[in-house]
Amino acid sequence: ADAEDNVMCQAPPRSGKGVSFVIPNLLMSTHSMVCIDLRGENYNNSARYRQEELGQEIFVLDPLNGAGETHCFNPLSYMDRRVPHRLIEQMQRLAIQLFPYPLQGNPFFTDSARDGFSAVGCLLASEPDQDFTLANIFSVLAGDPRKALMARVGALEAELKAGQRPIAPGAIDLMKSFCAHNDETYMNIRSTIQSKLGLF
Repeated sequence: ADAEDNVMCQAPPRSGKGVSFVIPNLLMSTHSMVCIDLRGENYNNSARYRQEELGQEIFVLDPLNGAGETHCFNPLSYMDRRVPHRLIEQMQRLAIQLFPYPLQGNPFFTDSARDGFSAVGCLLASEPDQDFTLANIFSVLAGDPRKALMARVGALEAELKAGQRPIAPGAIDLMKSFCAHNDETYMNIRSTIQSKLGLF
């Protein structure tokens, strides 16, 4: 149907929801679709038809696939690396989504993890030869980012002042804040970051 209606289909497991409702809609609708398909049955029964008959592109996001058969999605690819002040805002918004506040406990480590993530993201974005991906941010943060960042802060500030580095001044401030913690605090912040980004 052309109307934008909401439908809720509820029935016990293995009672025919897929074959009687989901798959027919996947085969008949010519619009774009996002389908949660835990067993891969919907893909197996509709992907080839949608690709060959409807001329649509099919993407499967399955990051836990043992054979590595999955498409990839890089949320950073939508950010403009050439506009530093906008980039840092976008990195901070993404950090809020990746590092939500805990239901209980002190949010300090979450805030600091957000700062570290945003700082490293802005640094990588300012270097054209670096891959601007979550995986690359994780690789920097999984090493010794404090040593790597602090060794570059002075040079970054000089390059920024000379107009040679497209990085927001706020990103350098975040780097300094992230690196200024004592060893124990710093390790706890790194653990918070690694626990969230390990999948990437």
